[in-house]
Amino acid sequence: ASNQEGLAFRDRAREDLDRAILDAGDAGDDDSYDSLTKLRTATVNDISVRSSRLSPVVPYDTPRSMPSLTLAHRLYGDANRSADLERRNRPPHPAFMPARGEALAE
Repeated sequence: ASNQEGLAFRDRAREDLDRAILDAGDAGDDDSYDSLTKLRTATVNDISVRSSRLSPVVPYDTPRSMPSLTLAHRLYGDANRSADLERRNRPPHPAFMPARGEALAE
């Protein structure tokens, strides 16, 4: 959903593929080693490009707590985006969003 989440996913995928590449190399499986190396390069490049198109997460700061629908309307001009704010900030109830939290830049 965000640039940061995409890059974190890319890094986890790279780590998993690096382990598989090492295992293939240790086993002397040259074909798998070569295929996995190509897969890692393609995967990292693709996720990097896709992530660059996503909005970054930025902090927000409001004078007081407010409902997620109101906060979404104030931040984005679109109350329908309240679910993402709730997911990111995990308020005790959607009517009481924290005064400070995280939101997508746009």
